[in-house]
Amino acid sequence: MLLLRCVYLWAFLLQFMTGIAQPTKRALIIAIGNYDPATTGWPKLASLNDVPLIQTALQQQGFLPQYTSVIQDANAEEVLKALQALIESVQSGDIVVVHYSGHGVQLQDDNGDEPDQLDEALVPLGAAYKPEELNTNHYIRDDVLGKQIALLRHKLGSKGHLLLFLDSCHSGAGTRGNGTARGGFPPLVKSNYSPTIPPANPSQSLIDSPVASRGAGDEELAKFVVFAGASSNENNFETTANGKPVGSLSFSISNALSQLRPNDTYRQVFARIRSEMAVIAPRQSPILEGDADYLFFSGQLVKQEPYVEIKKVLNSSTLQLSAGLVAGINKGDVFAIYPAGTVSIKEERPVFEGEITAIDYFTASLSLKNPISADFKAPQYWAFRTQQSFSESLLKVAFDFKGLSPESTKILSDSLSRWSFLSIVPSSEAPDVLLKNTANTSNVGVFVGEMPYLSSKPVNMDVKEGLELLKKTLLSAAQVKFMKSVKLSTDEIVVEMSLVRAKIDQNNAVVEVFDTPVDTLTRRFSEKDNVVIKLVNKGKRTAYYNIVAIQPDHRIVPVAPGLEDHNDPNSYKIAAGETVFLKNRPIYGFWPPYGTEMMKVFATPQPINLLPAIETQGTLTSSTRGQENPLVFIMKNYHTRGVSNNIGSTFEYVYTITPLNSSITK
Repeated sequence: MLLLRCVYLWAFLLQFMTGIAQPTKRALIIAIGNYDPATTGWPKLASLNDVPLIQTALQQQGFLPQYTSVIQDANAEEVLKALQALIESVQSGDIVVVHYSGHGVQLQDDNGDEPDQLDEALVPLGAAYKPEELNTNHYIRDDVLGKQIALLRHKLGSKGHLLLFLDSCHSGAGTRGNGTARGGFPPLVKSNYSPTIPPANPSQSLIDSPVASRGAGDEELAKFVVFAGASSNENNFETTANGKPVGSLSFSISNALSQLRPNDTYRQVFARIRSEMAVIAPRQSPILEGDADYLFFSGQLVKQEPYVEIKKVLNSSTLQLSAGLVAGINKGDVFAIYPAGTVSIKEERPVFEGEITAIDYFTASLSLKNPISADFKAPQYWAFRTQQSFSESLLKVAFDFKGLSPESTKILSDSLSRWSFLSIVPSSEAPDVLLKNTANTSNVGVFVGEMPYLSSKPVNMDVKEGLELLKKTLLSAAQVKFMKSVKLSTDEIVVEMSLVRAKIDQNNAVVEVFDTPVDTLTRRFSEKDNVVIKLVNKGKRTAYYNIVAIQPDHRIVPVAPGLEDHNDPNSYKIAAGETVFLKNRPIYGFWPPYGTEMMKVFATPQPINLLPAIETQGTLTSSTRGQENPLVFIMKNYHTRGVSNNIGSTFEYVYTITPLNSSITK
């Protein structure tokens, strides 16, 4: 107690001496445990044991008791009142934590915004699990919670932080080892339930709810991070601490916060949480969403070095990585293994090292130099690539130099001859890209036809940084070529897409979908055209999908999942014979660059997620198309080596983006 008092006194003196108002740290802890099984069907939980764990952990981080509210065994109305009181109390720039411990469940969707027709929901006291009655009034759906989160983010403003902990089942989109499941019941739906409207996008997270940003840009909203105990289709189990049952996420959060270091990011802290849960709750997959690369409770963004998660241990000498050719990994690449949460490997020593010896489009086998121990847990480590291997020339490059200095010409010639991912060809042999300099200068640009690649500007070859930037640009061009060339086909998995017109209101919500495909021969769009993506599974089994768009300037844009939502890849699925309209991902017009664009669907029998391979590369990807398209990514160094194509299918949808007066869609 003396230590905590000293912490409080020091915080007060610091504020007094600096004369600068410090942000207030506020918390709301919600714990529901004394359910009445006889009247509601929900078994009791040990959620109330989570409260002191979270309270103590937060106090160690400067959350004063007078700004920490606790509600226990509350009904829906009381929970929402507590959230409203929190919203009214916060000030711009405050730091807020909301923690929920209790049951979670999936409910029959009531507004058509979920592709699986299921809402994720919190289970307050009084909510009954009675499918025959289907009275869901006493639950708190993700839609309702999302609106409260949106109000909090607006009130906190751009300098504020909001951290949400969800220690319940089905919490991965809601935004509980071997113990009691916090939830675990089948979805609460009518026995004859059949959706009357087209299913929409995958279970929407609290991050990308349309309400969350309506009326304000991202720059006006508080930083927002969610730690969820389980993905949207998983149960969440209790564990034991000091002889008492507690929530596995709550226990792990308590330990992680007690070890918080000054320069920890949300991603690093979550990595430690995930590592601990791999031991105490191995049957569930905790989920991280939101602004993960900011310092904990700070507005400072930290650049995370790209890494690949380890999917599983194949044997004592081989690990399977959760990315493959499509993520730019090649046979012969060398990877080093570091503890999960490592931001940079420059000054760290690896735990293991190995080489990629087998690969397909979405996974890779890493053969280790030294065997791992029997207690090695895959979620506790990340793989970082330290050497790249190129087995074939991929990118065709031609020159068109006018008055380039002899010094710059030699630098370019020497460098290009060493870069094994490209080959030099005459301009008459249809090169993939053309290098041109601004006349009589050393400024060299990369062009696709007459269009600057990625809308990039020429770089100065007289400086070292210019050559490095040119290499990055050429690498990304090789990546795009590979992305376009990937062809997968199987009768089991056949997912096709199209764009259909839609009516969108002033709040960017889809009011009506006109299920009439745009004519294949005249597929042209401009900034006035509002459309949604339509997916049809013509295969024999459920498929998981990723969609990317390759813009006319060769920028690759993730569509579903998108960079901003970090959704569970298990949610991006479509059943055999099903038609899905991605209604909460409407496209509000098509903006420059003009020209031919492609959307490409990757469909697989198992969930995949290309987002871990997504990287922004400095100025190469800083610009965006229009105001409605802030998503950019570049994938690295794609090469194919006759990989079997029976692991899924691809589908390409090509269209033209034109100036406003050239569009022919209605």
